[in-house]
Amino acid sequence: DIVNVTVGGVNCSVQSDGYIAGAQFVCVTGNYTSGGTQQTSVTMRSGAMATILSSFQYTYVNPSILSVSPKSGPMAGGTNVTIEGMFLNVGNGVEQGHSLCV
Repeated sequence: DIVNVTVGGVNCSVQSDGYIAGAQFVCVTGNYTSGGTQQTSVTMRSGAMATILSSFQYTYVNPSILSVSPKSGPMAGGTNVTIEGMFLNVGNGVEQGHSLCV
């Protein structure tokens, strides 16, 4: 059983999706304010408790937007918007206002 997972000292909530017993699990990281590369730790119970420190590093990054084009569009929507930036491939999606961009 997985008891606790941390990435850089931040709790990582284990998810049921993507779990393969003995081989793989997926967790969602909490908020981290410092950035940088950190170590991952997994605490498991298999009779006795054991904490495993990963030799793999995880890097926290902050996405940033460098440009948005065009600068405006009709309120009815339907405009293709190009967003350029750094680290835009992290996270679960892009929102403009409260609407998910697809």
